[in-house]
Amino acid sequence: MSEIPELVTRRDHPEWWIKRAQHRRLITGALPGVLLRTDVAPTPYWRARAVMAWRPTAVLCGEFAAQRTFWKELDVGVIEVATRTAVTRDGFRFVKRTIPAALQMQLGWFRMVSPALAALDLSLTRGPEVIERALRSRMVTVEQLEAALAASPNRSGNRDRRRRIAESRTRPWSAAERIAHQLLREAGIRGWVANHAITVDLWTFYLDIAFRDIKLAVEIDGYQLHSQRTVFEDDRERQNDLVLERWTVLRFTYRQLTRHPGYVIDTIRSGMRVAAELHRRRATRTRPPSTL
Repeated sequence: MSEIPELVTRRDHPEWWIKRAQHRRLITGALPGVLLRTDVAPTPYWRARAVMAWRPTAVLCGEFAAQRTFWKELDVGVIEVATRTAVTRDGFRFVKRTIPAALQMQLGWFRMVSPALAALDLSLTRGPEVIERALRSRMVTVEQLEAALAASPNRSGNRDRRRRIAESRTRPWSAAERIAHQLLREAGIRGWVANHAITVDLWTFYLDIAFRDIKLAVEIDGYQLHSQRTVFEDDRERQNDLVLERWTVLRFTYRQLTRHPGYVIDTIRSGMRVAAELHRRRATRTRPPSTL
């Protein structure tokens, strides 16, 4: 089998095309004019390669574009393709759709939609967690999401996509953070930023929510992640570093956010008062004496 190429086209490999009937157990039809070796035919990579061999102007969308950029762990099912030609094949979904050039990218063999457009599209079927993952990867920004939406007007589902972007303007990195941001907005609490970078002893880490002016940090703990021993220990070291840097730290769980939102907001308000008072006292102690 290794002597047979993984991908055979009528144009580039006429000799194998002629022999295809003799190797019907080793070669399977993928797309018009394109064959794949049977051992690689089920893999998303080679199905996507078959698309590019069949129609170089086609644009790969959805799961495959996400998996090749910001979501490496994604298990790709159907290969979604934007093209002007309707073809029906198992394992593929062809959509008559024109992708603006500004929302396309070339990555190796593949012409794909941009990570921002892939995240927007998948958010309709997989929820806002897709956008959170894309933002967390640092390959997508909220500004790029907004530009992708603006460049694709009048599409079905754009209202929901616009809502997803609005929910992501504070850049939540998890479902729990998104809920926390929503609670803060609904309570009218201002003066905070999300995922604030802080460097301590040459190490940079990110505070889930930070009131920078008064040095109040709000950390969101997810049980599944924080139950891991290494993460648990890292969190304690991180909290110690914050305290030594004179930050006031509050911690909340997903359960508290969803079942006891009033407690969360009341505690944050109290924390803001305590942190503001501590900040005022420190500023007073460090203020130079008057010369009058």
